[in-house]
Amino acid sequence: MNSAHAINKKHYKKALNFYTALIEKIMTPHITSKKIVLVCPHYGSTLAMIEVLSRYFDLRGIILKNSTKKNDNTLQFLRSANYPVLDISKTDMVTLSPSTIEILVQAIGPGSSCVVLDHGGYFSLNSQALSILKPNLISGIAEYAINGESRYFNASIGDRPFISVGRSMIKKNSDLASANSIMLIAELYLQNQGIMLFGSDVRVGVIGHGTLGGRIRSLLQERGVNDFLIHDIEPNRLGDIPLKNIAHSAAHLCQQCDILFCATGNHALSRDDLKFIKDGTIAFTVTSPDDELDLHTLKKERVITLNKDRSHADTVVYTIAETGHSWVLPFDGEAPNTQTNFGLADASIHQPCAAHIVAAVRLMQGQLEHRLQHLSLKDEQLVKQLWDEYYQPSKTSEHVLT
Repeated sequence: MNSAHAINKKHYKKALNFYTALIEKIMTPHITSKKIVLVCPHYGSTLAMIEVLSRYFDLRGIILKNSTKKNDNTLQFLRSANYPVLDISKTDMVTLSPSTIEILVQAIGPGSSCVVLDHGGYFSLNSQALSILKPNLISGIAEYAINGESRYFNASIGDRPFISVGRSMIKKNSDLASANSIMLIAELYLQNQGIMLFGSDVRVGVIGHGTLGGRIRSLLQERGVNDFLIHDIEPNRLGDIPLKNIAHSAAHLCQQCDILFCATGNHALSRDDLKFIKDGTIAFTVTSPDDELDLHTLKKERVITLNKDRSHADTVVYTIAETGHSWVLPFDGEAPNTQTNFGLADASIHQPCAAHIVAAVRLMQGQLEHRLQHLSLKDEQLVKQLWDEYYQPSKTSEHVLT
């Protein structure tokens, strides 16, 4: 293990043992060496999962998510270790050019299909993707995130099975931990700009009140921030929010707020909303600038333009063409927690990753309906029980694999 990744060898070995024990527990002989394609972050904490997957399955390709692209050490390690990293970006999956299709088809190879372990619905970003990559190439998809699950659901694809872990309790707990990291780093960023969330004249807005948005709102209140607005397209999510804190639209929220947290996972702001943004508004996202803001399109169509004179280091400033207002995107709209190696020592991240593996194995084992379904409660319990055995020594004796 390369020390440049700053991963404690003890943590890494324990993660290897955990994933190995999991696969040994659920594997059946006929799925050994089945083909898989993995979409995953650049985080060093992903490496143990990748290593174990490559031992048991025929890992045909790895697509690294854009939102974590700044962590080049992981990419360099994967390539130096000859892992099959595919030169495919999120934009490539959206446009799905003939060259991108060719890369995918060659990676999967002839003879048998593969299972995709997706993260954020990459294979649903273009409506034609799975019409081209038919079940003889991709036989099933295991999805990690809620926004990816929503994309597949909206695509209404019924010619192969899908399993999502996005709504599992295991994934929810992981998302809550992510929200904690996002708020911590966002607050540090704001303090470096001379802005204090509590007791200040700024108003904070949160767009999206699901797991991440709800936790961010809760963290704001814990910090004494009571002058906030929340907007969600599903009003039933706002039942416990006082009326004075509810914005009836994203545009209304933009008119009133100085700091935004975009937490929908799927275009929190439209281009029409941008004309209501106050001059100097600071906007954080909890996923990525493409997911929350469609930033690539906004720049391409010159709805916004980069203000080079005011942009520096982690602060990127855009000018909104229609109003001339400045719009500040810390980390250029990437989620704050993706800019660090947060979570490398937090073993809880291995729970949803393990659930993702279980979902893929269930697809390989077959006999599933051709529709979107969720990981079973029994499988969730299996993951949690095994994780407790390895990471909660006070609850149970710790296993050591030989």
